[in-house]
Amino acid sequence: MRLAAARMLVDAAIAHAEGLGARATICVLDAGASVVLQARMDGAALMGLQIAHDKAHTAVGLDMPSGALQEHLQPGALLYGFNTPGMLPLGGGFPVHEDGVLVGAIGVSGPSATPTSRSPRRRCRRCDPRGAGPRDGRRHRRGDRHR
Repeated sequence: MRLAAARMLVDAAIAHAEGLGARATICVLDAGASVVLQARMDGAALMGLQIAHDKAHTAVGLDMPSGALQEHLQPGALLYGFNTPGMLPLGGGFPVHEDGVLVGAIGVSGPSATPTSRSPRRRCRRCDPRGAGPRDGRRHRRGDRHR
């Protein structure tokens, strides 16, 4: 994942958090789980850095949203009792794909996983991780629908 794409994701998460009047911490990892970009809004909790990183690490490591892991860790489930360093089964971590290939992940720690993660998740679907912007080269307007 290129830095320009990571900036798009971080900017979307910050804008969404600001719209909620909240403070968030965001971490973007590449496909090898290395940090591409981290941002901590003024006043956001210091612990948010590790939480956002671990959500992104979970998403990139399992190629699934970090919150989806929670159901697999319940008593009686296949992964019950499974634990590994850096794994955090809370909502807010999403894998980022380009042309069906995993290129990285974003993790957001903030007021709550669900509202904080909507904007970056939409941006994940729209951005070109090579840094070129929207996949089709068009500027997106409010109300446009893109896959």
